[in-house]
Amino acid sequence: MIDFRPPGHRSPVWELGRIVLDPRTVLAEPHWPTGLADAITAYQAANPALPAEELLAVPRVAAAYMACSMYPLSEAVDDPAAVTPELQAYGRNRQAAVVELRERLAEAEEVLHDRLH
Repeated sequence: MIDFRPPGHRSPVWELGRIVLDPRTVLAEPHWPTGLADAITAYQAANPALPAEELLAVPRVAAAYMACSMYPLSEAVDDPAAVTPELQAYGRNRQAAVVELRERLAEAEEVLHDRLH
């Protein structure tokens, strides 16, 4: 469950991507581009001041963040004993989600564009 108030400390675009395009969602839900568009249009209805052009960037920002973030790899460097099987599985899933986002980025942006314009 999430609320639709604008996030306080980070960009709404980043926050929306982080929430809606979680690796578990991207991998488990084949229709995630439609789910993304549903969530973004609901957010826009609750927060009309955020321009559609910024909201269109959500899937691209999420993909870039996920691809560039060192988590969970940084955990193994900082504390190898902290690497659990669950963390290893999350790392594998996160990488698979990055591939999925990259492969379907144009589709996600097109669905989102159609909804926002």
